[in-house]
Amino acid sequence: MPMIDPVIHLVLQYVLATIFVFAVYHKVSDVRIFRAILGEYRLLPGGLLWPGALMVIMGELLAAIGLILGLPFAYWLAVGLFGLYTLGFVINIARDRREIDCGCSGLGTKQQLSYSLVIRNLVLITAAIVCVTPVSDRALSGVDYLTVGGAIIVLLVVYVTANDLMTFANTSRQLVNDNG
Repeated sequence: MPMIDPVIHLVLQYVLATIFVFAVYHKVSDVRIFRAILGEYRLLPGGLLWPGALMVIMGELLAAIGLILGLPFAYWLAVGLFGLYTLGFVINIARDRREIDCGCSGLGTKQQLSYSLVIRNLVLITAAIVCVTPVSDRALSGVDYLTVGGAIIVLLVVYVTANDLMTFANTSRQLVNDNG
């Protein structure tokens, strides 16, 4: 059975955990806005929007805590949550409803649905699945811990930059469409 180096595992584990921590923070900072965004997807009946919003927040919180602690269920929960979000993106893109906010860039920033988000989520799903691979028992050194810290920072900067670029591209495309 293939094994993953502990440095790669720790980097992916904490990058995913950080993504979920910020996702929870954005959603709980204004649950009413998150509920409205969830309603825009038109996947749940109106009466289930509040319970659905709370379940998403609780799922993300559980994933964040589980990932921070390195609990195996958390990787599968991350796969399930990212998969659920991706399915919502694809359904609404297929309905030609790209203008709705994905709800993943913070509640103050509107990021429209796109295939770029689908690809991003497939990368995140892959990262979570990689974390399920058995980890080698190689002892970590001080340099390994520096590598882990640096790699986490770099990957989070890449993630935020990619999200900003997707938001910018969507905004630019919308401006072009609106102006002719």
